[in-house]
Amino acid sequence: MATVVGQQVKSPDLSQEHLLSSEQGKNYLIKVQLPITYQDSIDYPVLYYLDAWWLEDSVVGAFTLLQGSRKVRAAILVGISTTGNEYEFNKQRTRDYTPTPFEMEKLGFPMVIFSQPKFFEITRGNSGSSELFTSFLTNILFPFIDGTYNTDIKDRSILGHSLGGLFGIHNLSSAQPTFDNYISISPSLWWIKDDNYYESLYRNFSNEVSKKKLFLCYGSSEGLLITTWTDKLNEYLLTKGLPVDHFKFVKYPDEDHTSVLPESIYEGLEFLYGYSK
Repeated sequence: MATVVGQQVKSPDLSQEHLLSSEQGKNYLIKVQLPITYQDSIDYPVLYYLDAWWLEDSVVGAFTLLQGSRKVRAAILVGISTTGNEYEFNKQRTRDYTPTPFEMEKLGFPMVIFSQPKFFEITRGNSGSSELFTSFLTNILFPFIDGTYNTDIKDRSILGHSLGGLFGIHNLSSAQPTFDNYISISPSLWWIKDDNYYESLYRNFSNEVSKKKLFLCYGSSEGLLITTWTDKLNEYLLTKGLPVDHFKFVKYPDEDHTSVLPESIYEGLEFLYGYSK
C-alpha cells in the first residue's frame, strides 16, 4: 500500500511540502502553493506541474505575477518533484514520463543527459513507466490533494516540458485522459516516432479536445527532434478547426529548449486561467 511518508515539511501556510510514496515505493516531493486569497468556502482549480525540482520558481513566479495583475483566476499549484540530486531528478522524469521503453535504434544514437554528479544515460531499462506514474497520480496524489485542500475535481490541469510535455500529450490521447487542460512545452514527441501510432493518437486527441484546453509550443531554435513532431501535431489540429479558446500554438522566435520556458509558462498559465475577454 502507498503511504504518506510525511506531511507539511515546510511553512508558511500558503507554501507547503508533502512527501508521498507510490505503490512501488517511489518517493515524490509534492510542492503546494495556495492562492493568496485561499478560502475554505471556495473550491479551486488545480494545476499539477511536472519537474518541480527545477521549475518551481518559474511556475510559481509566473502565476504570482499574473495574479498580481489580476489576469487570472485563483488556482492551487501542485509541483511534482523528487528527492535527491540532479541525477535522481533525471532518473525520475525518464522513468515516469515516457510511455514506452527507450529504443536507441529508432533515434539512431544514444541519449545521454549531462547532470551532476554524473551523466545519466537513457536506456530501455530505466524508461517506459508512465502507466505506473499515472496510477500514482490517480490513486494517491489526486485523493491526497483533494482531501487536504479545497479543490474543483472537474478542473485539473497539467504543465509539462520536454519529456513532461510528452507525458501530457500521451495522457490526453489515452482512452481515459487524467486531466482537463494541458500546457505542453517543447514536447518530446519524437519518443514514439511511429506514424501509425500518431494516427491513433490524433483520433483520440480530436475526440477529447473539444472539451479541453491545450497550449502547445516550442522555440524556433530547438532541434528537429522537437520541431518536426510538434509541427505534425499542430498541423493536424489546425485541420480540425478547433476554437481559439481551446487550442493555442506558439512558436517562440530565437528561443531554445530551455530559454523557451519563462515566456511559455507565463502565456500557458494565462491561456488556461485567464479571464474571458
